[in-house]
Amino acid sequence: MRLNPLSSGLLGLALVIFAPSLAEAQRGAIGRELLDAARRFTGRGAVERGTAEAFESGTELLARRVAERLGREGGEGLLARATRLTDEFGPRALRTLDDAQNPAKLLDDLHALPAPSRASALAAFEREGAALHEAYSAVGGAALRAELRHPGVGGKLAASLGEDGARVLDDLPSGDVAVLARYADEAAALPVAARSQLGAALARNGRAVADYLRKHPAFALTTATVAILAVESDRAAEGFSAALETGVEAAGGVARILAVWIAPVLALWLGFRLWRRSRRPRTT
Repeated sequence: MRLNPLSSGLLGLALVIFAPSLAEAQRGAIGRELLDAARRFTGRGAVERGTAEAFESGTELLARRVAERLGREGGEGLLARATRLTDEFGPRALRTLDDAQNPAKLLDDLHALPAPSRASALAAFEREGAALHEAYSAVGGAALRAELRHPGVGGKLAASLGEDGARVLDDLPSGDVAVLARYADEAAALPVAARSQLGAALARNGRAVADYLRKHPAFALTTATVAILAVESDRAAEGFSAALETGVEAAGGVARILAVWIAPVLALWLGFRLWRRSRRPRTT
């Protein structure tokens, strides 16, 4: 159906008048679920739980921005997961997702954690800020695990060691990680081959590496010295193993000596008791 000039003009005028309102309404709908989840958290007695957060004037803009990113990367499923996270932890979840370079991947890793660890992870991202986001972007979940296990040092050290070296931090005590963390910047500056060599040394004898660095505080990590560190830590670990084997062998030798001397003495003692019993007069 063709419109006459008057109808066409009226339609064009209507579009001019109402199109901005329609566009604004559409933009307002984006992020509404996240915004509502943040409002539910804020109004749900958060003060009594000791986790009160002032509801920021920019929360609506923040929710919209996060929703737009998640919509581009994964659609409804990611948005639903982000809504649950925001309902559980409030605006801090939105801020963490907004700062993340890969919010979809971060949502996956957070979803895989138990609730207490999710809370600790969000607190760590707030505490460490861009440093932990950069570490997470570099080595993914290994950085997050390291930061949760060794707060304040784990994430940065994981990024410095690379993905392979970062896995070692799961099994090291915090005291050793604190020693290694002093060398995070030097480790990050190593060429790829030297960093891989360092990671391999840590994988073999992480505690021996930390012990060596603890005893040699002036040691500097360079391409040349990484090889020295690997050799020295292996030697220290082998020395401990050899000492342990020597101790076991010594204990075995003592046991053999005791067996040689005690067995005859015990046999004589038992024989003497039997002889005395045989010499006792019998009663009728």
